[in-house]
Amino acid sequence: MGPEGAFLFGGSFGEADWKEAVDLYSPAQFSCGRRRAVATLTAFIYDFEKLKSCIHWLRGYAWVDENKKLRRSRPARHPIWPNLVCTEIVECVGLQFDEKQDIISSEMDLPFARYEKFKLTASFSAPPYLIAEDGEVDTEDERWTTFEPKPYVDFYAAPAGEFTFIADNPLKAWNTVPVQTPMTVIRSQKSLYTLKWYDVPISFIRNDDGATPKLDGAIGKVSSDVYAGKDIGTFLIDDVDVDIFNDPIVGDILDTPGRMADVTFHLKYWNPTSGHATNATRGWNLELAVDGDGYPVQRKVGTDPKYQSVSMASLFTHWSV
Repeated sequence: MGPEGAFLFGGSFGEADWKEAVDLYSPAQFSCGRRRAVATLTAFIYDFEKLKSCIHWLRGYAWVDENKKLRRSRPARHPIWPNLVCTEIVECVGLQFDEKQDIISSEMDLPFARYEKFKLTASFSAPPYLIAEDGEVDTEDERWTTFEPKPYVDFYAAPAGEFTFIADNPLKAWNTVPVQTPMTVIRSQKSLYTLKWYDVPISFIRNDDGATPKLDGAIGKVSSDVYAGKDIGTFLIDDVDVDIFNDPIVGDILDTPGRMADVTFHLKYWNPTSGHATNATRGWNLELAVDGDGYPVQRKVGTDPKYQSVSMASLFTHWSV
């Protein structure tokens, strides 16, 4: 287990510990539009030892277990609007001073005050991705991910072919007469897809040397499995971005912050019509011929296809698996 999995909480926390502040404070605030909603809840935390656990319970967190599986504790849902989850602790105020806590370890630079209870306000909003519990999905790309297409048109120049020029003057000698050309221009429909994977513990994708071997090795390869309902070989992994950040309170090991990452896969989708009646090759390992259909090609006779392949599902497993 990496440092992201070490949580030095003071005990557990659950909904029974959440004492909504209905007597002295408004229990909820809510704003809503067509595309955005934000709600807040205010509660009392009566056990000082459970303050850190409460914050983790509200926000949720992710870690890598001893079996190299990605585990997630989902953020708390709003009691009225279940599609809103806790995304921020906007206020935490101590009430009723208890005692001053002196410096008791080398990890502490300052003393602090203990209180009988805390008034805590949490903000809830809708994330852009699906939130699911451990075990509710088959693969990690089914949760904490977004998948956005952007169609476009590309033009290919196939070697050899012919053009037929159409003129407005039928007396021109070359009107509607086929002309042999060194290439044929073919219009082909494609799509760019952005697949973003959020809040991934860095130890899940990066080895001890700081490299991301599984992600690096996938660039320039095509999908070896049916992915998002698309045929084998139709997704090309063009690039992968890894945006690393520190989760400010997840890691409690001194000088070892909770290192997390957002991973963005830049995919190109292409599935031209195959002109081969029996060959199952699809996607990027086809090459357009002058008839506009795609045909399997190899770099040399009897060798590998143009693009090697990788399982898309494997990219969402531990880097060493």
